[in-house]
Amino acid sequence: MIDQARGMIMALAPCSSERAWGLPVDVSQHGNVRLRDVAAAPVATAQAEPNPEQT
Repeated sequence: MIDQARGMIMALAPCSSERAWGLPVDVSQHGNVRLRDVAAAPVATAQAEPNPEQT
């Protein structure tokens, strides 16, 4: 899931793989949220599934 989110970031906001990794890591660390939960949100949106936090 984390790699899927990383790929989506790279496609939507053209950036390097390192930057695409750093963005969700920063959100995770500053928001005190697990990285897999941060990654789940854009992946769920792309798959038209409800966000795990909303279930």
